[in-house]
Amino acid sequence: MDNLEVKIKLCTLVKLLEETIGEANHFSIPKGSIGCIVESYANPEAHQVDFDLFEADDPYKISNDTALLYPHQFEVVDKNNLQSQTLQ
Repeated sequence: MDNLEVKIKLCTLVKLLEETIGEANHFSIPKGSIGCIVESYANPEAHQVDFDLFEADDPYKISNDTALLYPHQFEVVDKNNLQSQTLQ
């Protein structure tokens, strides 16, 4: 895929707007999870997002998974004031 026209930079924090299933470990990634964009594609615009997930039975155990997301599935998180904004 071509990466020349992607609007969002790598390492951007995003908030998931709908539950999805991770690609690597097939974990359920809940709506509201915060992830980091690790790869971006232009046609169609999509972003590989890395999520760190706390285990339900052990809050000190963290699992990791990734998901390929399209712009309507997330919003960019403004880490300066912890507000979020929907992508246009």
